[in-house]
Amino acid sequence: MTVKPYGTGFSEEQSPFEAPPTETMSRKIHVNPENPFNLTKRELAKEGVIHVMYDAFYAVLDLWDKRKSEGMTQKDIAEKLGRDPAWVSRALGGPANWTLRTLGELTYALNGTVQLKAVAKEDIPQPDEDIYDRILTREGRDASETAAGG
Repeated sequence: MTVKPYGTGFSEEQSPFEAPPTETMSRKIHVNPENPFNLTKRELAKEGVIHVMYDAFYAVLDLWDKRKSEGMTQKDIAEKLGRDPAWVSRALGGPANWTLRTLGELTYALNGTVQLKAVAKEDIPQPDEDIYDRILTREGRDASETAAGG
C-alpha cells in the first residue's frame, strides 16, 4: 500500500474509517466564532444579501397585514400593478426571487414607502426571537386565519 504524499493520508484501498490515526487526523479543529461555517468572502456577502432580502420581505408582510385588515385583497394589489394575481401570491409567499423592483412594486401597491437605514451590527439590540420563530409564528397565524375564513 502506498500513501499519496499530497492527499488525505489514506491509501487508495482504505476508507477514512479504516485508516490508522495520523498526525494530520489528530489535529484539533479551530472554529472562528465570526465565521463558524468557514464561508468564503463571497458566501459571507451572499448571506448579507439574504438578510436584507428577508428584512424587506417582512417589512412588506407587515404592511400587507395592515392593508389586509383594512379590506385590501391580493386581487387589488394585482390590479394596481397590472400583474397576475398568482405573481402577487408568490411574491407575498416568500422572497425567493425578490429584487428591488419587487420591493418597490409591492410597497407602491400597498400604499406605503420604504425607509432604508444601514447601521453597525453592534448598535442594534439583539431581538429575543430568531428568524425561524418569526417564520413559524407567521405560518401558524396564516393557517389559523385560513381555517377561520380570514
